[in-house]
Amino acid sequence: MIRCPTAWCCGHAWPPIPFAAVATDIETGERVVMDGGDLVEAMRASMAIPVVFSPVELDGRILVDGGLVDNMPVELARAMGADVVIAVDASPPLLERERLRTVLGISEQVVTLLGRQDLLREMASADVALDIGFEHVGIFDFRDADSIIAKGAAVARDSAGALSAWSVSEAEYRNRRAAVLARRRALPTRPGGLAIDAPDWVDKRLIRARIDSEILDTFDPELAELVDMRYFGGYSEAEIAELQGITDRTVRRRWDKARAWLYLALQPHAPPPSIPRPTRCS
Repeated sequence: MIRCPTAWCCGHAWPPIPFAAVATDIETGERVVMDGGDLVEAMRASMAIPVVFSPVELDGRILVDGGLVDNMPVELARAMGADVVIAVDASPPLLERERLRTVLGISEQVVTLLGRQDLLREMASADVALDIGFEHVGIFDFRDADSIIAKGAAVARDSAGALSAWSVSEAEYRNRRAAVLARRRALPTRPGGLAIDAPDWVDKRLIRARIDSEILDTFDPELAELVDMRYFGGYSEAEIAELQGITDRTVRRRWDKARAWLYLALQPHAPPPSIPRPTRCS
């Protein structure tokens, strides 16, 4: 994992929307709930799939993927004050025999099996339960992000009837969004640097060699705020345009630049042709 220590992207600050990450203490088997402290470390620990990613040592504990002990923390959401819980099952299907011949395949199967233990019970206790129904998507299929997102959006649209029962008025929705926006923290003017998290057997020099040393100089606070509002605030492009007093077209143009910055930070030598490379900040 490559970390860019800014407050908007993988930053240390906790988001304005109540959030908690669940990890597993691999030494004791206990569930560990992280609802404060370092956001990067919390997210890193909660997705540390055994064998694939190195564990995270935090507060004297050795932490790995929380899905081993609580893959659908519905009751945790209620304990944090959620009035309505919408649970989404995005777990992958079990692998077929031919894919169980590698360490990664076995690791994926074990994580999936363990995650299913309490899944149905937790889903049943939610106010709304959505099953994405993935058939050919594994937990390592990161390159299929667009199709995965499209599948989730389609399931949500098909479940509009169940979801509409918990809708609020337009005025109340705007008030709630405004309250979230007011809780946002100040944004940095420039990233402080890049930190690389990787297992001990990975040569970090090879990863660093793939990162453009000048990418930090293309950082733009306006783009940072846009990413912050989209990811942490959950605002749509239309809402961002209204709140900032700009056009939808401007929001889309800035969003393309923000995506380009994120892409180039990881793959500077192969920018996608459909996304313009951002210019250096003056």
